[in-house]
Amino acid sequence: MNGKDLKLATIRLRYLVDLAQQVIAFDAWLEAGDFTVVAKNAHRIKGTAGTYQLDDIAAVMAAIEPLAASGDAAAIQDKLKEAAGLVEAQRQRAEQACRELMDKQAQERTDG
Repeated sequence: MNGKDLKLATIRLRYLVDLAQQVIAFDAWLEAGDFTVVAKNAHRIKGTAGTYQLDDIAAVMAAIEPLAASGDAAAIQDKLKEAAGLVEAQRQRAEQACRELMDKQAQERTDG
């Protein structure tokens, strides 16, 4: 294993931690009725999630875009709950992957 694997896993984990906060931010925009900002940020997250191969999260964000265009706050809230659950599940997997890579790296140092 090289250090690059752990570095990439750590970057993914940091993204997911930040993404959880971004999903929470939608509540304020919905409360303010700012559906333009909701759509813009859903679109942005759809793209960044896709970059990290988080296709399930990207799909939920893609579903939010037309809901924002129609002003359907209740449906958006449902999708945001779904997104939050997916982000948390992915964060847990990423955290586990980092732990495993760190353990492997430590073992290689011991063996090496």
